[in-house]
Amino acid sequence: MGIRQRRRITRSLENVYSLGGSTGAYRIELKLFESKANSDTSVAIAASPIAIVFNRGLAQDKFELAVSAAADLRDNSVFVAETGMLTIQRVKALGSYYQAKLKHLGDNKFELIDVQEIPATKE
Repeated sequence: MGIRQRRRITRSLENVYSLGGSTGAYRIELKLFESKANSDTSVAIAASPIAIVFNRGLAQDKFELAVSAAADLRDNSVFVAETGMLTIQRVKALGSYYQAKLKHLGDNKFELIDVQEIPATKE
């Protein structure tokens, strides 16, 4: 892991646990890779990322619900940095499935722009 990546992770953790951090479940996903000595050039990349989820102030049942709902977001969401739009293609909440669009407001905050209930599919 390079110095820039370590700084980004440290800042993210500081934001989660600072006094201004919001109550919620925070997920950090890491993808391990091996690089050449003194280089950022990858020579091997792990097939699956490692996810770590932090609980900041949620009751245990609410935290478990949040972790369960977000379990497949890695393959199920698209974030476009240029527009700040996050689209979650399919998320289960309260027994139904939804597609959601959120706008990044900065400072680790998102605004819900649109949500549509979608049909359940076989799992």
